[in-house]
Amino acid sequence: MLFLGIDQHAGQLTVSLRDQQGDVLLARQVSTRPAKILQFFDQLTQRCAEHNDSFIAVLEVCGFNDWRIRMLRDYRCHKVILIQPEERKRCKTDRRDAAALSELLWVNRDRFLSDKSRSPTVPISRTAD
Repeated sequence: MLFLGIDQHAGQLTVSLRDQQGDVLLARQVSTRPAKILQFFDQLTQRCAEHNDSFIAVLEVCGFNDWRIRMLRDYRCHKVILIQPEERKRCKTDRRDAAALSELLWVNRDRFLSDKSRSPTVPISRTAD
């Protein structure tokens, strides 16, 4: 299983992808232009297929999540987790936020991969660093 943290903005996504051991495999920005987003998720899907793997994703709740959630499901995301940050950070960076999201997902992987969750979208909270 791979763990994808997504820090999202209107013009770009900052992503952090971790493997089962918690190691960061990929940390980069992806333009939200449709061709770039599709290219990124095509590559992710191909990587998962080559390793007979799947992925789960976590992203923060915001006003433009709907199309991203549909896209994640279209690309066979095992589970989409939405979180609501409890407070804003003073020193915010997209890369740090994406890394924190993927780490949060990895640390809680057993909870999210168990069948105990009732919904494919499970809200959790994260406090700011």
